[in-house]
Amino acid sequence: MQHTIEALFQCPDNHCEISNDNPSMGERAVEVLASLALANLFDTVLIKDVAVVFPATHVLADNPITISIRAQALDLLPTANSVYLDCTIESHLACALAELFGSLNVASCTVC
Repeated sequence: MQHTIEALFQCPDNHCEISNDNPSMGERAVEVLASLALANLFDTVLIKDVAVVFPATHVLADNPITISIRAQALDLLPTANSVYLDCTIESHLACALAELFGSLNVASCTVC
């Protein structure tokens, strides 16, 4: 069965390991982490889009970094629980991204 995953995270800039000087490198790192996190749940994972948006430097310092992930996944692994799949995916992605971004707030996570 195919699943479409859309997740949006926000994080303060205080402990971010990604530099806003090279956003494509940060997006690639997020893509790899998201792919590895989802591979623990699904047989096949395709990351469709990743965006990491830093607030403009002239904007107030309390604006968060926004991380957006769109993916498609096929064939839930037998070890994964399908009852709370959206919560499980949210948790796996947040744990993986915490390595780069420190604390994260989940703005949304939908699984269709």
